[in-house]
Amino acid sequence: MAISPISGLMAQTASNIQSTSSSALGGFGEGDFMALLMAQLKNQNPMEPMDDKDLMGQVTQLNTLRELQAISQKIEQMNKSSQASYASSLIGKHVKTSPADGSASVDGIVDGMEIASGEYLLTIGDKTIRLSDVTLVKEQEE
Repeated sequence: MAISPISGLMAQTASNIQSTSSSALGGFGEGDFMALLMAQLKNQNPMEPMDDKDLMGQVTQLNTLRELQAISQKIEQMNKSSQASYASSLIGKHVKTSPADGSASVDGIVDGMEIASGEYLLTIGDKTIRLSDVTLVKEQEE
């Protein structure tokens, strides 16, 4: 009994990188890939063994998956670093907000910033606002 190549599964997993976090990948990892590959090799039809090109293609897909995971993690790190840098650059600047939750808008000078539960927050006087709610940034008016 021949087992069909898992290239379709690998292509699907690689496309899931865009929609899932790189650490999860739908629960499919390198160990799972190797287990599937070994099962495929053990259960192949001796009259129609796996072609060397197919095997190399699957190993290449594994390496591609690994590289895509690393790239995805680096992009996430760069995004977090960029947001932190932007939030801290607003200290001393005049900002205006338009909160998505319908609460009153805030207008004033940013005194500080903090990160709480992975969200970047700005402090304006005694109010704390989300960075994502900022709609206008101006140099401080004197």
